[in-house]
Amino acid sequence: MAVESGACVVYEVTDYHPGNRCQDLIFGVTRMVPGKVGREFFMTRGHIHGIADRPEVYIGKKGRGLMLMESPAGETRVIEIGPDDICYVPPFWIHRSVNIGNEDFVMLFCYPADSGQDYGIIARSNGMKHRVMDDGKGCWALEENPAYQTRNRDDIKKLLGEAG
Repeated sequence: MAVESGACVVYEVTDYHPGNRCQDLIFGVTRMVPGKVGREFFMTRGHIHGIADRPEVYIGKKGRGLMLMESPAGETRVIEIGPDDICYVPPFWIHRSVNIGNEDFVMLFCYPADSGQDYGIIARSNGMKHRVMDDGKGCWALEENPAYQTRNRDDIKKLLGEAG
């Protein structure tokens, strides 16, 4: 899968699906070019797993990036990832990667094959609660997303209850 911004491919994912049971593991590579839209760094579309109690592991191979994670209730966590860094995305966490460097950001990933992805969870909230922005000093900063819509309690309970 490749995602484009205008005429430029921003990121691409190549993966291998050996089967669709939870005992099978999907693994692959995400490659994202450096860049920004305005002050906001390029990022992946982001998702939560369709079976939300499934984790995911990322291993940085090249470049500098972040894993922006958000709980269904809106808690934000950020993990910096460089070459050979490992990032564990716990079950029930929405996540997207962000390239904060000046070169391609490349990561390996692995997750249970029955996980699926719900990409709409971010769209339904008008984005994630925080955005990763260029701070103008060569670093990044989190800024609140003014369009963010908090998920309602029933949606959160339904999402968290899927595992039980």
